[in-house]
Amino acid sequence: MLDSDRHHGRSPDTAATRIPRATTSWSPLRYSTSLTTRPARPAPLTSTSTLSVLGTCCQTIRDLATRIPTHAVSSADELDLLQLALDSHKISLWAQQALLAHRTPERATSPAPPPPQPPAEAPVTQHPPSPAATNVTSPSTPRPAPCNIPSDKPPTTPPTEPAPPTAISTAISATPAVPDPLPPPPERVTIRLSKPTSPQDRPPNDAVVRSFNKVFDGEVVSAVSYSRQGHLVLHLKAPHTIARVKASGWRVYDKCRDLFRLRKAPAVGMESRETWSKVVLHHVPFPEWEQRWHDRPTWEEAIDKLRKELIASNNIDPSFIRDVRPLCRESDHERLISKLIRPYVAIQLSLSDADSASRLLRDGVVAHFYHCRVSPYRPRAPAATPSSVSSSS
Repeated sequence: MLDSDRHHGRSPDTAATRIPRATTSWSPLRYSTSLTTRPARPAPLTSTSTLSVLGTCCQTIRDLATRIPTHAVSSADELDLLQLALDSHKISLWAQQALLAHRTPERATSPAPPPPQPPAEAPVTQHPPSPAATNVTSPSTPRPAPCNIPSDKPPTTPPTEPAPPTAISTAISATPAVPDPLPPPPERVTIRLSKPTSPQDRPPNDAVVRSFNKVFDGEVVSAVSYSRQGHLVLHLKAPHTIARVKASGWRVYDKCRDLFRLRKAPAVGMESRETWSKVVLHHVPFPEWEQRWHDRPTWEEAIDKLRKELIASNNIDPSFIRDVRPLCRESDHERLISKLIRPYVAIQLSLSDADSASRLLRDGVVAHFYHCRVSPYRPRAPAATPSSVSSSS
């Protein structure tokens, strides 16, 4: 009767007893392990008898794993179990390599090439291998790597070494893929009106768009808006730019005069999304007029005359000037125009060319035969309101 049959008749209190062992010295497992320790004759591992013995051993191991519970093993069987695990791992490696060798064009069981003969002048005596070092496998059979700890993972083939990268592949991998740049956004042109508009005085947007497209003889303007200061902003369709608008400058100004009911100088300039260089002209004399009431200019005409004076006296390109703004209160406009003596005022000049601004900072400007000092523009901090002062206190 098998050990597994006797195990079913045990009581629960005898479950910790040791596994019964065979009393005879011969068993299929003992015989299979003795093949590796017999020095006299190496057994052919590919013979039918050896493989049948291995199959019997595997069947015994399967019966042992399925019929005998693990809690029936005592601590005295630790060495035997470790040896069993190591032997099972080795035989699984051998079987895996045998299958791989069988599937290759050149079988592992084929005779190995003869070793090179030593030179006759210096013969080398070869000592026979010791019995412990004798291996029963064929010289051409790949030997399994030594393993001390059994692993549950199946053996895998060694990874193949990657081919060295070529010059073309290295150049491609070194250069990162650059995404396609996004198309530039549609350009906007701000027309600085001589008199900022209020929401009540503005015509409908569709009427403004149609009027400017008639000026440009095409679909150039897609929409209009207004800046915080009340100036007109034209949104152009791609690929039109500010150069297209400047080419019809006087016609654009005439259309602004008609749409917003402005006087002779409807606008003071055009600007796009660009970086400005702002400087301050100190102690600039304001333009003079003859003291006749009907010849007294408006504020817009006075600024336009001052702009022309700065361009002519300082060799400034008119296309670089973006804004000419006196740094004074709106209540002082009438006093500056109607005063009998020539007043002086600070002017904020905005330029689109940084080199021209640097030249004015270095050399100064000339206005109405007066040399004026120039300094960088520094915006003034907003004044504290009474509510903010009371909240901080």
